[in-house]
Amino acid sequence: MKSIKLTALLITLFTFTTSCNQEPLPNLLIENTQGYDKLTDYIYSHYPNLKDSIEVLDFSYSAGLESPDRTDKYSDININFVHGKDKNTIVNYSINNTGKLNNAIVDISVGDILNKKLSNNYETYEPYLFSTKNIDFKVINEVILKSATLFKADTNVEKYFCSAVSIEKEDENLVLSITINEEKQVSGIHKTYDWSIDGKNQIK
Repeated sequence: MKSIKLTALLITLFTFTTSCNQEPLPNLLIENTQGYDKLTDYIYSHYPNLKDSIEVLDFSYSAGLESPDRTDKYSDININFVHGKDKNTIVNYSINNTGKLNNAIVDISVGDILNKKLSNNYETYEPYLFSTKNIDFKVINEVILKSATLFKADTNVEKYFCSAVSIEKEDENLVLSITINEEKQVSGIHKTYDWSIDGKNQIK
């Protein structure tokens, strides 16, 4: 288990927040690359030198139900990566399904829960970094389907959705984690399945 964690979005990097008023994004942003493409374009608009060379600490997607009596869903995508001008700084850039874009500086905690200390240092988190080339939506969606099949077999739940996706490096290996949630607002069953980054092998 990696010992480096993002503790908080403590400092606003830019006060600028925008909405994309072009074609609407899907409620579940993981379904296609439309929202992710807008997010990376947003990153490149601030750091053009990072084009195709973003060093990612982690990638995450989350989704949920709008309200207990509705099946409408919301979602967002977050990327924590090395600042384009200061390698000792991690920044978070995110987009939600309404098209709203945000960014902030992230503080890093290093150590286990009993011995936490703050360390914003490239050498500290460099071993945990990976390329955006490892974020493959085709593979992710294939693995979501595999995880949903396992979830149905494990729980006998008929209505469910993918509520979370994450990619992180653990022990030198990239791990793709998929959480499947019962389509229920309160006390819904959920299970997480870990996979190799190519989606071929489940990690148990």
